Amino acid sequence: MSAQGSGFTVSPDSVVINNKPLVANDINPAAYRGGGLEALYQFNDDWDALIAESYQRLEADGVAVEAPTDLLGNPQPDLAVQLFNPSYDKDWFENTALTVHGHLGPLKLLYAGSYLTRHIDQVQDYTAYARSGFYIDYYQCVPKKKTPTILHCFSPSQTWRDLETNTHQSHELRVSTPDDRRVRALGGLFFERYAIYDQTDWFYLTALNYFNPVAPVTGYWALNGSPYKPDGQVVSASDQSIGAVYLPGTPTLNNSNPRPLGDAYFNDITRGYEQKAIYASIDYDLLPHTLTLTTGTRYYSIHTFQVGAYGSSFGCMLSSNPPNPCNIDGLDLNALGLNRTDAGFRSRANLSWKVTDDVLVYYTWSQGFRAGGYNRGVSPNYLSPVSNRGLQNQAQADLHGGYVPPVGYTPDTLTNNEFGWKTSWFGDRLRWNGALYQEQWDHAQFGALDNSVTGISAFNGGDYRLRGIETSGTVRPLDGLTLDFGVAWNRSELGREAQFNWADGTPINWSLLQTYSGEKLANPAGTLGSPLAGAPTFRGNLRLRYERMLGDFSAFAQLGVVNQSNSLASTDRLSLDAQGHSIAYDLPPFTTFDGAVGLSKDGWQVQLYGQNLADKRAQLFESASQSYTAITVNRPRTVGLHVSYQIRHDQS
Repeated sequence: MSAQGSGFTVSPDSVVINNKPLVANDINPAAYRGGGLEALYQFNDDWDALIAESYQRLEADGVAVEAPTDLLGNPQPDLAVQLFNPSYDKDWFENTALTVHGHLGPLKLLYAGSYLTRHIDQVQDYTAYARSGFYIDYYQCVPKKKTPTILHCFSPSQTWRDLETNTHQSHELRVSTPDDRRVRALGGLFFERYAIYDQTDWFYLTALNYFNPVAPVTGYWALNGSPYKPDGQVVSASDQSIGAVYLPGTPTLNNSNPRPLGDAYFNDITRGYEQKAIYASIDYDLLPHTLTLTTGTRYYSIHTFQVGAYGSSFGCMLSSNPPNPCNIDGLDLNALGLNRTDAGFRSRANLSWKVTDDVLVYYTWSQGFRAGGYNRGVSPNYLSPVSNRGLQNQAQADLHGGYVPPVGYTPDTLTNNEFGWKTSWFGDRLRWNGALYQEQWDHAQFGALDNSVTGISAFNGGDYRLRGIETSGTVRPLDGLTLDFGVAWNRSELGREAQFNWADGTPINWSLLQTYSGEKLANPAGTLGSPLAGAPTFRGNLRLRYERMLGDFSAFAQLGVVNQSNSLASTDRLSLDAQGHSIAYDLPPFTTFDGAVGLSKDGWQVQLYGQNLADKRAQLFESASQSYTAITVNRPRTVGLHVSYQIRHDQS
């Protein structure tokens, strides 16, 4: 593969690389190891404490996807990828949890707390970006003479590395009244803090002798003391012509050292949220043991934050006489004030009716939400139809001052209405449960990858409505024979399109826009009536199990089947992959089979199992986020042996 960018013609003497030394079969082995330990201490009849410690480490090589085509669009063999650098993922975590139960008179108390630390070290090949990155020529090709059309291009080999540490702690204190009262109450306090310490470096600068390395970011560009322009865009080095000056800053950095030469761009970010909540719930038996009304509410205050810096070697080419090390195009995120607090109530209500001892029906109304977050402070590509650079496809943008990507996105909300039933028939030989539901998802958080159009990665989209029915049950027609089933049908559609505004506040009419090459556009967050991604219309499973005694051994055999209809990989109808196809890929339907046989006696169990017995290739997800089309498939036919022993403690 030779170096190639979007702005110039690759020179005949450009570097050619070959991945032959990496070509192999079974490139993605994964090894898990870990353990857990629990200890329970009973202080007395009223109080006990349980402490649990767990640890797991994953070491995986290669990638867990297949690519249907190579980087030139040519078909590849099944389960193949075209990579030019080794890839790996090392992921390990430790979690400590403490649970304390007790009584204070008639009241029951519960404390539950946990602390998690997780570390990730991941390296992936990024060479495909050499064919799709619009500015890649700047980092890999330099003038060999003073004629700008004659270039010398260096190696297109690229990688990125992500070093990440996550911490998560939570504490909950809950008080409840006795369960045998007609009126029962529950209330509590909750605290949670989640933080991600992330350092990602993209090594796509290969014209090493023509650049200075990138220094830690020590400030930000500002107009009249503000890091924002009047139109809301973030001030950058390119705004010096309108009076931008560089002001000192103190970004919160995980790595305060200069980056190695070749690091073209880095994120050094700490982000997360802190949540505090208080909640209460009351159960009231309108008819004792028959009709129960439950109401509850939760007040929350969630504070989201993002600090750190983006660093870039743009502007660090030696011909522009940059400082050494160089941080001309850095961005101090601390200066942007990326923190906000959202607060409010989320409530629920439930009415359950025990028609008979074997039939219960209920209705539930409930609310939920997700925290907001922040995006990279980048503007749309200059070829984008929402950039006001005077190009032929930017008349609307020029008229309205262009499009300013939002710095962040707000919480989305979900409202659920559900009617369900839980029943038992024929002396418990048939159990049948189910629910009808409608969910209203407003201001749905939506992701887009193509910054040539929007320049952002996440924002608030429109409103979706999802209606569905799910049912499950167990049938025991004969002693020892059990049939379990579960089925769900869902229909989702977008009921309100997301609104995007030009810089002057005028709504963007996407139907009037087109790409630089002439393709028509649609709302990037989906058009009216379009379905959700990752939401198949149908999913069902069936399991048949037979158990019987063989002498002193308890034996079983079972067979299961899972069927799923097609679904979409993304709601983004705007972004295209390297072959010009929409990334809203249609994932086809699939059916898989599993089975197992086993024997057990005196705490011992031996089980022979098989997963995906027909070796069906199911496409679970498809993405173009790494500049090539990558498909995540299910695990192939897997046969294994599981042996376990249960230790019993006789308290008599």
